[in-house]
Amino acid sequence: LIFREETNFNEEMILGTSSLRRQLQAKHHLNAKNIVNLSGNVDTRLEKLHRGEYDCIILAKAGLERLGLLDELSYQEMTWSTASGQGFLGIEILNDLSDEIDHSLVHSLNEQQSHLGRWVSIEREILDELDASCNSAISIKTEIHPKFELGSSTKELIHSGVIYGKEKYISFLGTTVKETVNDIKKQDGIQLLNEHN
Repeated sequence: LIFREETNFNEEMILGTSSLRRQLQAKHHLNAKNIVNLSGNVDTRLEKLHRGEYDCIILAKAGLERLGLLDELSYQEMTWSTASGQGFLGIEILNDLSDEIDHSLVHSLNEQQSHLGRWVSIEREILDELDASCNSAISIKTEIHPKFELGSSTKELIHSGVIYGKEKYISFLGTTVKETVNDIKKQDGIQLLNEHN
């Protein structure tokens, strides 16, 4: 949450964000009462905040850090889960520049990204099973967790997240696409997603 100068959070303040998921996170987790749509690029959004159109706005911390703006702002960090694939990085190299690139660095990034890319693909598969998209009121995260069974230790992928409805939200968890989708269905998560269609 990024605040106008000398402003502290209260439930009645004008809070701006463009994402349905973030709007519902603010409603459910902050009990915010006055959430309005916010459009424009980062500079435009910050300008609207400083002009007083909003008391606070929600922007991604990573983007503000990359732009070198974070130190200039009054903010409160939120630990809400994000949309599938948020912050994922893609790299393209022109053939003309191939000789000038440090290929060991690119190879290292590719190895790291291949695991993350597989995880994002699984998250997208879960979204497809729910007829949801990155614009739906769902957050999802895939992580590796240790698994201990009768003296042996392995690692497994855990898919967790939250689906936000107008009046309530659910948390879900699973180790496979099928298990995750079944957990969501069992809790009427699809009905919550459909409240916004």
